[in-house]
Amino acid sequence: MKIQTLLRGVTLGFGLLWIVSIGVSNTRADSSGGRRSTVQISVYNDAGLKPGTIRSAEEEATAVFRRAGIEAEWKNCPSEDISARVSKPCGQAAYPTKLVLRIEKQPRGLVPEAFGVAYLSQDGQGAYCDVFVEPMEDLQKTFPVSLDSILGHVAAHEIAHLLLGPHSHSPNGLMRAQWNSHTIEELRRGSLGFNSAQSIAMTDRLEFAGDTATSALATMAEPAPATLSALPSQCPNSH
Repeated sequence: MKIQTLLRGVTLGFGLLWIVSIGVSNTRADSSGGRRSTVQISVYNDAGLKPGTIRSAEEEATAVFRRAGIEAEWKNCPSEDISARVSKPCGQAAYPTKLVLRIEKQPRGLVPEAFGVAYLSQDGQGAYCDVFVEPMEDLQKTFPVSLDSILGHVAAHEIAHLLLGPHSHSPNGLMRAQWNSHTIEELRRGSLGFNSAQSIAMTDRLEFAGDTATSALATMAEPAPATLSALPSQCPNSH
């Protein structure tokens, strides 16, 4: 399945993928002593962006998720042949608590304006998503917004597709299907984020994963293929 998010033809998305799910602890204490749901994201910088840009984008995405009651933890993995990533500890995926984000220069098999794509299996689960830098750089020619901020919000959008499952676009906010000048203005003001229903749905999914036994979670996953190269180059829901 595919989901598209557009800004004058700019798109984001979804697709088919396998997931390996395990039971993990996915809450942590916040500053008030309460518990906050946690999602871990392994990042592959295949676009060759500067480390500072990646860190700033991760901080932007962290702030977006934190407002939704979710703590995002990032692991920056060395870029390598994609077929080797399944067995690498840094890029291990466990739906929905351990996800993988790949940053690439440009989309393949999508319209040139695609911002990103998230991969889902037939039953609506997914642990992998891609985002594309060149369309974001083109966006900067029209709107005065930093690449760090665009990348962070697009990454948050795609990760949220994995946590929310199919049909997760909304009429407004970060998860809207078509981004416009108002969306970008919200991004610049730091107010672009998830609505309350989306926040609750994501935290509920993470909390359920943490409270469910390993054997029960394993029944939710499909077996992993031998290599990632067998997967489609884009998700059926591109934005």
